[in-house]
Amino acid sequence: MSSAMLASAPSELDRHTETIPEEARADESEDTWACAGADESLESFMNAFAPSKTSKAWISTQHDGRKALLSKYYTELAAAEGEDESEGMGDIQSAWDALETKTAEALTATLKKQGNGRGKWMIFVPASEVDDVWARVVRALWDGKLGHTAKVSGSKGDSHVIYAYVDPFWEVAEVERVLAALREECGVEDAIKYKADGVTLLNLPRDNEYGIPPSLYAAARGSHIVTAQTNKRAPKEDTKQQWCKNGSNCKHLKAGRCSYLHSEEDREAVWRKPEPEVDADGMMVQKRGTRAAPSSKLVEAPKEKTSKKALGGFAALAGMDDDDAEAILQKKLRKAKKKAEKKAKEEALAAQESAASFEALKASIAAGGTNWGDEEEEEEAAKEV
Repeated sequence: MSSAMLASAPSELDRHTETIPEEARADESEDTWACAGADESLESFMNAFAPSKTSKAWISTQHDGRKALLSKYYTELAAAEGEDESEGMGDIQSAWDALETKTAEALTATLKKQGNGRGKWMIFVPASEVDDVWARVVRALWDGKLGHTAKVSGSKGDSHVIYAYVDPFWEVAEVERVLAALREECGVEDAIKYKADGVTLLNLPRDNEYGIPPSLYAAARGSHIVTAQTNKRAPKEDTKQQWCKNGSNCKHLKAGRCSYLHSEEDREAVWRKPEPEVDADGMMVQKRGTRAAPSSKLVEAPKEKTSKKALGGFAALAGMDDDDAEAILQKKLRKAKKKAEKKAKEEALAAQESAASFEALKASIAAGGTNWGDEEEEEEAAKEV
């Protein structure tokens, strides 16, 4: 079956005319999912389960005719691949683990062999717009213009995600067809991504070592073109099977953590200690350095302190003895010290007065006095009016 046959599902919109009364849904109150009735009208479905007002985990509906076409597609694919369709999805993990080389191409081949091409376009919508977008998605789905299933998350946050399922993902023409319908029929303009369920089933991390991207496809804002995604991280090389080009000069080998191959000669050269030198009697020769002998000059006496030089210069300029000059300088130092102490006391007193004033202000506010915050709020309110 080709992708053209998958795209030819008839509209089922005309049959969705039934209104389901609220009391008929009583037995569904404990379910975490909400699903549309087989013939339920769009109005009845949205009144009962508007995403912005429904606390259930997921709200879902499907196109029965396209589901049947897809089932036939996978049956024919299994026959062509020579696989037993009844083996199901349980073998995906074991089939993946058995692969020697794991790449994006190998993942596609594995999922195709297992008959699992399920995937979805992911649409993130704010809560203020979700009801309108979801109603358009449901209408387009029932009209046969999307894939086989759609679901939307319930009202547990400021935003919702809508999954528009379309598979198999390797039929790129089918993926592009649904993208175009989301743009034209549902008003989805933002950039969106397509994720295959197989990546989720295998629990592959975003930055996996195989270079497999978390999303297989993407479409830029307003674009109808599907772009294949890539993972910036390439698969790891097997460095243990390569010889280290640095040989015995490898600094990582000296530290004991080089992952490349090294010869025994490299390792011996790194860890071999130099042979000791011995004299004619077999005694180890103690090598001496070439450090020069200590100088015979006497250590010069330290120079006089700068303060003494300054004192002598002051005395010479003033025309007096050193003792008199020292007395004058000491007097000046004492005066400067007293002045500094007086200034410090004045600053401390000012700080105490400021603290007392602040405490008085707090007491006034606590007693019901003026609140500056209230005045500012009143001014802002007046501006808004």
